[in-house]
Amino acid sequence: MPVMSTKRSGKSPEATGHPSQKSSTMTSASYTATVPVRLADYDVNGHVNHAVYATYFEIARGKFYDDIVDVSLMAADTVLAHLELDYHRPVEETDSVSVTMVVDDVGRSSVTIGAEIHDGDAFAATAQAVQVTVDPETGSSRPLPDSWRDRLLEFGGEDSNSNE
Repeated sequence: MPVMSTKRSGKSPEATGHPSQKSSTMTSASYTATVPVRLADYDVNGHVNHAVYATYFEIARGKFYDDIVDVSLMAADTVLAHLELDYHRPVEETDSVSVTMVVDDVGRSSVTIGAEIHDGDAFAATAQAVQVTVDPETGSSRPLPDSWRDRLLEFGGEDSNSNE
């Protein structure tokens, strides 16, 4: 299973309880998207505003869905069920950030994606999102389409659905 890490504490990732704190480098089964930093992203201190990191992760997830899952995130009938961000250092005066993602888990109706956000070589944040596929008529969760599941598992996701 692909893993990443923040190495921000002396504790093991399991001890911190944070799922996206596993190793310091992304594995070969990772996907990196470059996201432009806009002037409006900066706050009065010259740092990228903390809320904008979630937008960078969303843009990168959209590129991931386009390139790996072969579906537009806008047309995917998914909802963001969980989002977690840990900040490690501010992003300052840069044209773009890179968001490197791994598929942590593929469930019956959900996909968990972990990410690291970098400003050049500087590690800025970790993130984790759970996207759930929904029936647009009822709003209830529905199983992932088989084609998505196959692509996500081929990419390196762990299949937690086999245990359900």
